[in-house]
Amino acid sequence: IDAVPLGPERKQLPMRLGGLGLRARVQLRNAAYASTVAKVIPLLAPSLNNAGQTVPGYYATPHITQLIGAGSFDNGSYNLGPFLASGCAVAKGAYAAWAELQARVAPTGSLTPASGPLAQPFSSMGAGIQKLQHAITAQTEESEHKCLNDRIEAMPRPRSREAIVYRAVDEYS
Repeated sequence: IDAVPLGPERKQLPMRLGGLGLRARVQLRNAAYASTVAKVIPLLAPSLNNAGQTVPGYYATPHITQLIGAGSFDNGSYNLGPFLASGCAVAKGAYAAWAELQARVAPTGSLTPASGPLAQPFSSMGAGIQKLQHAITAQTEESEHKCLNDRIEAMPRPRSREAIVYRAVDEYS
């Protein structure tokens, strides 16, 4: 497939988008990291539930509460802003991963996409989204598929070998 024009890019797309589903793990690292941080950080410090009862955190120390921000996840709220403001390496890494993911799918001239999970700011990264890594991966794959199709459409000769080979792939290929 590497000898086929645009084959290396296409083979990493999921099968539902005409690829082979051979994802490069390096492409998944930011989605995995950001979604893990979004899921784990709210569980570390104590918070208040909607009934006003304290829910103990899994690693409830004064230091962790200070890093995460007291009250950041009280009463169903979700705010990673204080965590980022703490300046800790995990927060900086998660912010960088989120920003890179947003840049990958943002339209030309924009810093963030208009919709999807990556349209959320870092402070609410993943809020209310079940299976965040899956949602991010689906959004990035759709964006990569669109970019690949745009490259084919932009070829100077519509009947070029590259365009014909690219369009000839279907579920029976």
